[in-house]
Amino acid sequence: MANTSLPVSLLLDLAHPGRRSGDWEVRPGTLRGLVRSGKIGPHVLRHPSARLLVEDLADPPPISAVLATRLLTAGPAWIEDRTGTTLALNTRCVADQVLAWLRDSWSASQVLRAAHDAVRALQQTALSPRPPPAWKEASGVLFLRTQLCHGVVAGGSIAHLAGVLNEFQDRLGGVDLLTTDPIALLDPAIRVEIIRPERRTWANAELHQLNHNARLISAAAAMAASKPGCLVYQRYSLNNWTGVLIARRLGLRFVLEFNGPEPWMADRWSRPLRYVGLAERIEQINLEAADLVTVVSEPLRAHLLARGIRDDRIMVSPNGVDLARYAPDVDSGAVRSRHGLEGRCVIGFIGTFGPWHGAEILAEALALLLKRRPDLRERIRLLLIGDGMRLPAVKELLQKRDRLGEAVFTGLVPQHQGNRYLAACDILALPTVPNPDGSPFFGSPTKLFEYMAMGRGIAASAIGQALEVLQDDRTALLVPPADAGKLAQALERLIDNPSLRARLGGAARAQAELRHSWGAQVSRLLDRIRTLR
Repeated sequence: MANTSLPVSLLLDLAHPGRRSGDWEVRPGTLRGLVRSGKIGPHVLRHPSARLLVEDLADPPPISAVLATRLLTAGPAWIEDRTGTTLALNTRCVADQVLAWLRDSWSASQVLRAAHDAVRALQQTALSPRPPPAWKEASGVLFLRTQLCHGVVAGGSIAHLAGVLNEFQDRLGGVDLLTTDPIALLDPAIRVEIIRPERRTWANAELHQLNHNARLISAAAAMAASKPGCLVYQRYSLNNWTGVLIARRLGLRFVLEFNGPEPWMADRWSRPLRYVGLAERIEQINLEAADLVTVVSEPLRAHLLARGIRDDRIMVSPNGVDLARYAPDVDSGAVRSRHGLEGRCVIGFIGTFGPWHGAEILAEALALLLKRRPDLRERIRLLLIGDGMRLPAVKELLQKRDRLGEAVFTGLVPQHQGNRYLAACDILALPTVPNPDGSPFFGSPTKLFEYMAMGRGIAASAIGQALEVLQDDRTALLVPPADAGKLAQALERLIDNPSLRARLGGAARAQAELRHSWGAQVSRLLDRIRTLR
């Protein structure tokens, strides 16, 4: 139970620069858990102040977050964005937000009705067989990043987007990007248009996604009209049909990048969808209408075959790495100094702390290792780079094992700084865990290839693409997934044997140079797109 004498910061924006170490930081999911368990009572009107941290005041936060912020304190409460601009949650402000929510709630049925009508029309027009239209390479690429996201400054998706976009620009030129949010590390020659969603107060993200199709389609149509014969390339996102509609309407070649079944991921890894049937129909239309579907792993290819997608329209294209940015000689002095890591053997993990990342297994492995080898307590540190859903559980586990003192938490690190944090590590851990329902792990972790490129000793779960890419005792030490004891043993070997770390890291770097650069991946992808029949 949090100390009710602390100010509250309700986090809707993990990258908010105004986060304070002295606050009780609570996330919406944690707050919902307190409500469901009946443990919220002692917090109501008990904290001295409360603030709701958002990216931009121009985007209305969910009414549930507004009311929760107001109910946690009898003192001052406010919304605060990244610029430090605030909006006091006084009686009038809360009343205005409630009225806006009521108006938007009434319009939700109209949004759903329009979405169903659009999907029915797509099923009639977009699923007819056709040969892939001609692609005029001189017209370049219209790249669609349609996922609704705000202020995402780091993570595997950013690495993937920057890697693919920059290589398209380098090889073809003429890349136009339509996105809902800026993307870090892009080639400045790429033309970017940001299309923000309409201001609505819906708490359900699916309504925002469905409603945003109209704006995206209008912008994409204008961009495509200026690039006759271009390639339409879309990173598929939940409830979106922009790419398929524009490609069919204008007779353009359409490539869909598919990173996993969205309804399945929502059900297992976040919150089940309310309009799951509609989402499944939209996803299937995209898959069937695309001239080529790229996936990052063999399990995803098998998944698409089971859904009736022809094998000759599927390409497996794993993630890659920027070999110049991620390299063994990156300077890490400032990071080591800032976090008190000088003279330590540092075990590193970077990520968004998703349920599949297995960061809790890594924390448990550290506890087991130090219980068996107390002599290592001053010699080693666990550097946890990033933030996300499972980080509170990791901290709680380390606290219960009395190991918080041997762990360093960096918080969210911008994408352009991630390589320096990895360079501060002597050992890099990839403790991926299996899917909870027993289905094959289908991800392609960008950290896998970044770790390899850094030339450090790697300890990784023998699962999915890591098992395909890494060789035990040649480029990494592989351990059974979700086995903290075996992971602890692998870490111990790497800690005690610097020459082993050097041998494994050198071999991993060589393999990354040979096969896993973004340049190599995009070159193979373009060869396949050019030969579509």
